Amino acid sequence: MAAKSTGSNPDTRTKTLLLFGKTGSGKSATGNTILGEKKFKVSSKGQTTRTYQVETCQRGDLTLKIIDTPDITEKMPDDPSFDPLREVARWIVEAEDGFDALLFVHHFGVRFSDQQKDVFKALEDTFGKEIFRHMIVVLSYGDEFERARDEEGITLEGYLSDKWNGLSGLLERVDRRLVLFDNRTKDEEKRASQVDGLMNRLRDVMDAHGGQPYRSKYLPPRSPAHVPAIRQSSAGREPPTNVPYPQDAAALGIVPSDAQEAKGTTTNLLLFGKTGSGKSATGNTIIGSKEFSVSSKTYTTKTCEARTCQQFGLTLKVIDTPDITEDTQDHKEEVSKWYKEANCSFHAVLFVHHFGERFKDQRKSVFAALDRCFEPDIFKHMIVIFTYGDEAARVEEEEGVTMESYLADEWNGLESLMKRVRYRWVLFDNRTKEQEKKEDQMAKLMSRVSEVLDEHQGQPYSYRTGGQQSGIGLSRQHGPGFASLRQREKHFDDVDVEALVLQVCQSLGLQRCPIL
Repeated sequence: MAAKSTGSNPDTRTKTLLLFGKTGSGKSATGNTILGEKKFKVSSKGQTTRTYQVETCQRGDLTLKIIDTPDITEKMPDDPSFDPLREVARWIVEAEDGFDALLFVHHFGVRFSDQQKDVFKALEDTFGKEIFRHMIVVLSYGDEFERARDEEGITLEGYLSDKWNGLSGLLERVDRRLVLFDNRTKDEEKRASQVDGLMNRLRDVMDAHGGQPYRSKYLPPRSPAHVPAIRQSSAGREPPTNVPYPQDAAALGIVPSDAQEAKGTTTNLLLFGKTGSGKSATGNTIIGSKEFSVSSKTYTTKTCEARTCQQFGLTLKVIDTPDITEDTQDHKEEVSKWYKEANCSFHAVLFVHHFGERFKDQRKSVFAALDRCFEPDIFKHMIVIFTYGDEAARVEEEEGVTMESYLADEWNGLESLMKRVRYRWVLFDNRTKEQEKKEDQMAKLMSRVSEVLDEHQGQPYSYRTGGQQSGIGLSRQHGPGFASLRQREKHFDDVDVEALVLQVCQSLGLQRCPIL
């Protein structure tokens, strides 16, 4: 595709590109790909971009100013003074001529979640709806897409249109301006082609606006009347203790025997986790063959499935389950099936988590789902399986990040979960072809299962009977520690942005503000 011209007269003005997105999306790596050299710091350990950074480069006939930015939706534990609004004001001051394009960087395979939609709400409140007309979506981790394409037959069009991913609405707002970036490729021709594709999208934006950038004069007026109240959970209330768990096993047609509850001849393992975490692939690794359907396209596990296998002299029943954390629907019927498959008892619950994804973003929905389905002592029977072990190995090799430091990193938010499960975890690479590695993973998992069984004298987590209630009455009481979780939303409606920009200009020693 030939590069487009923005008119007969050459435009010598420097073009400013603002990188925006969630921590871990690959903003800094994308900036480095555009620059053609490593200028922005890249790490998977946590939020490494603390404040904006500016670098320039020449791409063809265009001089580019790249502004890398921190995730303004995230708190910085080691910098409580971080003010996202003042940070945004600095971006506006830095982009003296305005933004020619806002590059929203999104990690391929990660769901465009509600939290990320809130980020766009914040952008809209700050800059106005016009900002989407200047936006280009950069889908990072293109190598992951290529692997999914080759192994599962996924097309980019199919992935983008999948309702579960939630990207179609965003793409409509940006006139479907999207590029795919593999920031890890060593192929120079491929890297150049990716940047050329981005430059064509940039010219599309410039042509659509007559070469005019997005300028600060588009900032909408602010009205204190539109300040939303900060929402929070029932964090001020202490959770009740000794809450009865009124569930009726007889309603399922199951009456577990004492012998079954005491030991049983089959060890039941329940897979639990978010969509895309790798539950089904983990189940296949445990079983040793492809029994559960695996795909990165969307929800593939619609209801629970169970398969049995022989491993290390034990008969294992592996129960794969759908993600019940994504909505507030009534999942009582689905959870009833889990209990029925397990004959009312689980020897271990395997919580499957995608290495590299931030647990802190998922913690509330995961804990709430566990709270609805089980009693608080379920964590005593839980083992955490970190999937995508090949990614963990790559990060350790390239960045020196060990699993121990990854687990302890406050940004990831895993420490509270680790304490609850007494640091029982294993790392799984479900894509490895090495038989020795597969066997080593399974040996470590079975060692953890043995620890759980020994801790409870062989007793599984059992389905409690009680009351006259018909069917499963899922408890909605908060488990230990759950009441401490708060969800706060910070909006920009109550801020005089122009006044804030003026303050930033003064703090930078400028005699006049260049943009107001």
